Amino acid sequence: RNVSPLTMNALLESAEDSFVLGIRGGIVETGKIAIIPGGHIDYTIPRIEDILETFRNEFREELGYEFEGHVSPICIFTNKDTNGINIFYKAKTGFSFQEILERWKVAKDQEEHSRLFQASYQMIKQLADTGKTTIGGMEYLTTPFLQDCFRIALEKYS
Repeated sequence: RNVSPLTMNALLESAEDSFVLGIRGGIVETGKIAIIPGGHIDYTIPRIEDILETFRNEFREELGYEFEGHVSPICIFTNKDTNGINIFYKAKTGFSFQEILERWKVAKDQEEHSRLFQASYQMIKQLADTGKTTIGGMEYLTTPFLQDCFRIALEKYS
């Protein structure tokens, strides 16, 4: 069967009202900024339960904890990286960035990202506009799909 990939991701906002992003790669950084959590939805016949379960699983696997907080759907749109469909959420947690970071350090799929960092609204805007930003004197890029995610989030929540 020829099925387009179905993915989901969530722009995670910490208790300090900053956004939590990751740098892709384990020991070797790729230089690519990514939204964490995110992943492919495993399905035969897609159901809303599959999407919500993927959301919960991605938090457990990539961030090392059960999500507690407020989640709201932003939109469904084309994932330019996979040529499939993406379901995009905004997730607000009561955890500080430091608390998220401590949980991430013991996460099952922690190696997907070499590190996490806090992103301000201005950095999200820069990534939406240009697809790149500078962190600690190094330039980092994001993919066209994730650039769309940042742009859509700003349009929806500005």
